Amino acid sequence: MSAEQIQNDELLQILQALLPQEESGSSKPHTNVEKKPLKRNNGNKKDSKGIIYPYLSVGEKLAEKLLKELFDIDNLSAYKELVFWLEKTCWIMKNFEFPSFTTNGSGDRYAVHMIALIKYIRSNPYTAKSSGFIEFYKSQPESKDYPLVDRGVYYPNTIFGQLLNISNAKDEDVRFADMVHSVFPHGRKVLQWKQQNKVPPSVNQKIDLPMDRMKNWLLDFEESIYFDEHLELKGRKVKIYSYGLETQTLMFTFEYNRLAQLYGIEMVGLEIMKSYSFLMNNRESRNIMLENQIWMNGSDNDFDAIFRMTHMLTDKIGYTVLAEKFLGLERKLHSFLFRLHTDLRKKWLYDPMDYYFFIFSILLGIATLIQTVVAIISLRLQWLQSSN
Repeated sequence: MSAEQIQNDELLQILQALLPQEESGSSKPHTNVEKKPLKRNNGNKKDSKGIIYPYLSVGEKLAEKLLKELFDIDNLSAYKELVFWLEKTCWIMKNFEFPSFTTNGSGDRYAVHMIALIKYIRSNPYTAKSSGFIEFYKSQPESKDYPLVDRGVYYPNTIFGQLLNISNAKDEDVRFADMVHSVFPHGRKVLQWKQQNKVPPSVNQKIDLPMDRMKNWLLDFEESIYFDEHLELKGRKVKIYSYGLETQTLMFTFEYNRLAQLYGIEMVGLEIMKSYSFLMNNRESRNIMLENQIWMNGSDNDFDAIFRMTHMLTDKIGYTVLAEKFLGLERKLHSFLFRLHTDLRKKWLYDPMDYYFFIFSILLGIATLIQTVVAIISLRLQWLQSSN
């Protein structure tokens, strides 16, 4: 483990200790690295924002095997929130197969599928595709005890999306590399630079998009659970990736996700984490994050400490994979046409008389311009006739 990773691990442990605990009344920090057996019962867990999620337990050895296969991290016991992520993922996969929203049974079967998919992709990252994995898995000994879900290529696409926390699983036989780069197109360039032993260029500049300003521009906010949807603008709604104990760990450890490394997108988690610095650069913006349940619950002191620690973890990191997306959104929201549309929308909502007067003024101006052009053309024609 490098000195930088050790330092980052220590910072993350401090950050985890500041976060609200998973169970009320617990005084133990989340950074307890002592290895404890996983509970084998299923049910519901409450996350750091107070939201209850169902989950399926996974055997301790199987969970450890999966996480070691997926993450290039020596001390996985320091990241036990990844187990919670795994259990939730298994519940999602179970209800993908049986849409009855049940917590009965074990998550072991789905963990086995994920391990097999990771191995398949790592052995053939650039040509690996959905149908290829189905054929590969049929030849594996574990396929008899843990058969695949009978949903065709959509099932391996969904597993892959969960492993990288992206949302674009489709019922198509696709290469997994294309699936990644369809949502993170710059990852392809990053991968090319890495293959040439070059350092990918990054942008470490201030982005001017605080939450309060976007709200003043009449934009709405929606919590997202996928990396690729962070700061995605659809109509008048901006999606923002949720920040909590589990998601914070997922963002931080994404740098060591072996599948992300294969496709040049391993910095996505830290780049998203860095973006909270400009999203919440004032108290009003932070309150908006809390109101929309995008940020975890906690006291003001906890909030300030967590915000400062997050900033410390990402201050020297530039935007690489997501630079074009973030800067493009900033340009769009600061553009003349967007601001004009926003001003008109404000008038229409809060001062309709002023809005209709403005529209009438524009129409009158256009009519006057047309009348002037017609008059000039008429005079020109008369002059030509008189000349002849």
